[in-house]
Formats: sequence, structure tokens, C-alpha cells
Amino acid sequence: MPNYFSYSPYDGIEFHDTAEQAKARVVRELEYFADDAGDAGWDESVTQVCWGEIKQHVIKTNVRRPNPDNGEDDSFEYYCDYELGDEE
Repeated sequence: MPNYFSYSPYDGIEFHDTAEQAKARVVRELEYFADDAGDAGWDESVTQVCWGEIKQHVIKTNVRRPNPDNGEDDSFEYYCDYELGDEE
């Protein structure tokens, strides 16, 4: 699983294996905003451009088969919970 992300409001989120890759994408995005500013002016959404390290992600827990006796719909393959975790 990648350890870094970058985000731009126009191109969304991307995941990266290194901090350098994440920073490079942000620099490219900032150059895009700077080039576009000459024609359109300051774009407030530029402040949303960012990158960072992924510390945790969502993991599936408590996977179980549906139990109709508990009111669970047995047309689902399984029920589960989600939480933040360090595991893949």
C-alpha cells in the first residue's frame, strides 16, 4: 500500500510510494494554477492542493455471515465493521 498521497481539487487524490513523488505532483499542480491565474485570476481552490503521509487507513473488521434471527438481511454475503488501522 502506498505511504503518501497528493490532492488537487481538479484532479482528485493520487497515491504515491515516496514523499518526493507526492511533492512533485503538488509542484506540477501549483504550476498549473499559476499559469491559469494569468487568464482567470486567483483561484481560491489552490489552497486545497496538498500532500501528506498516510498514517492509517480503513480496515474491515468483525466479518460475519448474516444472522436472520438478529434481523440481518441474508441476501448479503456478509456483514462487517470498519475502523482505522495500521494493517493492510
